[in-house]
Amino acid sequence: MTRDFNNSQKTFIYSRQKGCCGNCGANLSDEVDIEYHHVLNHKDGGASIVENGVMLCKACHLHCHDYDFTKPVLIYRAEFKYANWEENSHYRGRKKGKEVEFTKETLNRFDKQYRGEVMQIDSYENHVQMLESFNRNIVALKRHIQEIREQYKRQIDVAESAGFVQNYTDTLKTKYQIFSSKIDEINTLIERQDAKLKQQKEIMGNLISMARSN
Repeated sequence: MTRDFNNSQKTFIYSRQKGCCGNCGANLSDEVDIEYHHVLNHKDGGASIVENGVMLCKACHLHCHDYDFTKPVLIYRAEFKYANWEENSHYRGRKKGKEVEFTKETLNRFDKQYRGEVMQIDSYENHVQMLESFNRNIVALKRHIQEIREQYKRQIDVAESAGFVQNYTDTLKTKYQIFSSKIDEINTLIERQDAKLKQQKEIMGNLISMARSN
């Protein structure tokens, strides 16, 4: 099967993309700047069918091959956001055969794989948002606990300045010391939890970066 897209296919792809580069969206009215890319590389069995073709500017085409046309680079169809793939159904292609069927099946598998990776990234990002919300709640709890401690201390100061019985103020101070030590313990637990949350957030951030780079 021929490597190149025929004129009918090129005309359709050009119209489908409204004359824009499928990757960056640049207007490609000058035919010199137009190149056609196989999403599933031709040397890997990718047929020259409109479902597998995207019109690109020269710079984006080079980028799709990592500037080395001997190395196929998988870029999912959905990542060519100006390609308007949903319009493919309007095209009545004549090309048949095992290569065409293999290409369509592979592209469909890639599409599912891409959706799975997007869902995974969304899951990671939702987890990060949950961690951030938990962290905000912990910070608010720590602040609230500190306010309670300060209120308790002010009550002791008021009792002393008002001339309350010494035994009463001593009792308040003892209780305050116990209460304050408990607050210190809680704050230590909060700080440990805060450190764990930050560590988990960093891990999730790395997972997101890895998922996006694959």
